[in-house]
Amino acid sequence: MSKEDIVLIVASDIHLSHNPPASRSQEPDWYAVTIRQLVWLRNLQQTHKAPVIIAGDLVHSFNQPAELINMAIQYLPKSIAICGQHDQPYHDQQQITKSAYWTLVSAGCVTHLDKIGNLEIKGVKITLYPFSFGTELLPCEKKSGLNVAVVHRYCWDAGSSYPFAPPEQNVAEQYKYGYDVMVFGDNHCGFVHRKDKQTIINCGTFYRRSISERLYNPFVGLITASGQVIQEFVPVSDDIISDKVTVKEQVLEDASVSDFVTYLSAATINGMDIPNIFAEYMERNKTEETIKTEVNRLLNVTSI
Repeated sequence: MSKEDIVLIVASDIHLSHNPPASRSQEPDWYAVTIRQLVWLRNLQQTHKAPVIIAGDLVHSFNQPAELINMAIQYLPKSIAICGQHDQPYHDQQQITKSAYWTLVSAGCVTHLDKIGNLEIKGVKITLYPFSFGTELLPCEKKSGLNVAVVHRYCWDAGSSYPFAPPEQNVAEQYKYGYDVMVFGDNHCGFVHRKDKQTIINCGTFYRRSISERLYNPFVGLITASGQVIQEFVPVSDDIISDKVTVKEQVLEDASVSDFVTYLSAATINGMDIPNIFAEYMERNKTEETIKTEVNRLLNVTSI
């Protein structure tokens, strides 16, 4: 495989954050960790001379501080991106211009993909179909060249899912849309799946953010001119992941709370992030809309 065969580099769920996640709290310098992997990605782009495509959740919350955004402008490779729910204020795409994500767009660091885009890379015609969080996934229009869907929606395979993941979001159900390549973000457990001449990559998390990911090796995808995907693993040997984060025990007399804690434990082990855990649990338990709105608001304003 030569460098000339690589036409796209794909990643997702970078979750740039000012503060380290709890499991990385022992890192002496979280910004140094963040920069280390961004520089690796930038060098990979320079090596292959191919665009970087980010399938959502570039930032961990819409209200990240200026210090983090300034760092990203300096070290994040020039990218084409769609937005995930973490990028959107209160998970509302209509407010995307009020977000830290949009500051990166305004600074010219990120090109926001909000409509079908056409590229020509190394003589290969590529059509990008964007499906940001909350956007309906549509069938491929089958243009000539390589047709690539960039999607921020949960997609799962056996061993890479949370409990009771919807069958319609299984990877096998995505081939019906007819794309040569589908690039998914949202599920933090990455995988690559191929059927006939179609390939699906769920990019997974770029940084290991939870104790359940301590054995997980993040990767980005290198897409070839023929639509095949090669996993390029991120060097993480210098990561410091701590399991010293504890939760004070208390008696759980309410059965619904006990059920939720059980669900939370299983879902976290399977790599589902906290906002999705709450969303799924509230949906299954028919939570009132006012409570859903308040939970979503609190998840956004407290997740720096």
